[in-house]
Amino acid sequence: MSCGNNYGWGGGCGCGTVQYAPPACNPNFPTTCTALGQGVIQRVVGEDSNYCKYTIPTPLSNSILSYNASTGLTNWADGTSSYPIFLGNGSQATSTTVGAIQGTTPTGQLVEFNPTTSTETQFPIVSPSSSTTAWGTIENIIPNQGVVYKNSSNIVAQASLGTTGQVLTMNSSGVPAFATPSNSAFIDARSINISYASVYSLNVNFGQLVVTNISGESISVSNSSTYTLNLGTNSLPNGLDTGSLVANTYYYVFAIYNSTGSALATLASVSPTNPTLPTLPTNYTYFRLIGLFRTNSSSQIDAFYNQNGREVNLGQTANVVVSSQSTQATNKYWSGTVTYAPYQYVNRAYYRFSLVGASTTQTANVIISSTTAGSTGGTQPPLATTNEVYGALTASPAYGTSTNSVYGSMNCVIPNAFNCYFNIYTTAVLGTGDSFALQISGYELSFL
Repeated sequence: MSCGNNYGWGGGCGCGTVQYAPPACNPNFPTTCTALGQGVIQRVVGEDSNYCKYTIPTPLSNSILSYNASTGLTNWADGTSSYPIFLGNGSQATSTTVGAIQGTTPTGQLVEFNPTTSTETQFPIVSPSSSTTAWGTIENIIPNQGVVYKNSSNIVAQASLGTTGQVLTMNSSGVPAFATPSNSAFIDARSINISYASVYSLNVNFGQLVVTNISGESISVSNSSTYTLNLGTNSLPNGLDTGSLVANTYYYVFAIYNSTGSALATLASVSPTNPTLPTLPTNYTYFRLIGLFRTNSSSQIDAFYNQNGREVNLGQTANVVVSSQSTQATNKYWSGTVTYAPYQYVNRAYYRFSLVGASTTQTANVIISSTTAGSTGGTQPPLATTNEVYGALTASPAYGTSTNSVYGSMNCVIPNAFNCYFNIYTTAVLGTGDSFALQISGYELSFL
């Protein structure tokens, strides 16, 4: 159906009882048209700021009708270099091609903005009220460094970055947060071996462990090297922290770490604690307690000292003498207090008992208990079974015609912050040539 011509105010071509013709500013503007729903589009008509009608060029295949505010023109664009599509507003508009925004989806479907530059890209930023749109960078979306998450109110939130060695976890309020691992004490105890190298040095081996600084920050490190801990030096890596070796004294072995230079080393100290550990070597701010040894009366390390994992053998000359007696004309019973390494660092003590006697019938009963049975003397007061017994052994001689040497050993629970006593009974007084010695020969460590 065709429409008649009629000139008057207004513009455009419509089909109905009244038709309007455009002003004469565009003599090519048609005065007839096809009814809605029929025919093929030949052109699209625009109107400029002076109410003059103009035709937009014939549309291209798969084109988008777009308006460029910087030029004030409406055009068809298919995304080619000749007919680019502008994304944005005004002078901030950015041209791109269909290939850059289409991806692998069918032609003409806009799915993403794929920038062709390595510089920081701008994104459309919509305010919470959705009333305005601006262009901005990633800082407008995420202003600080951190991990983005959605909270319980469906609001995007941010967990601030933590420090070296921390992990992302949930805090007591159920909110993601970085924190020091609760298992920071992890250590592969089986890989630790400390052994005698000389009277003033030790060979130290360890594998994976976690080292911690004074502030409580932890780093996991792994090692496959053997270190020589030189106890004749101090204030340097692989030496004493300060001073020199003292006789009959417990020392503690540390793995230390220089995070700046990523260097591992060892250190020995009379202090086992954190943060009262004496001065660390320069740049070695991380440390971990891994071992224990004891000097003998000559301020040296016994040749048979060894630590394998949690088990420590002090070496015979460095053993702790709990009680030593010989040739007692009247006594058959001895008792006294036992002193261990600090109970915070040892779980069990290993005892060695030796009995040398000219008598072929001498027998000894050794009990480590929470109490003493009575006064030392010639009588043998019984130890009540209601008392706590941490360990016990009986040493009996082998019969022969010459002096007998018999031994017994036991491991003993070390009580926390309680006194501990030894009780030694013999079947006869110690005569000429008779003697015994009760010693602590080693420990099971608690900090590995």
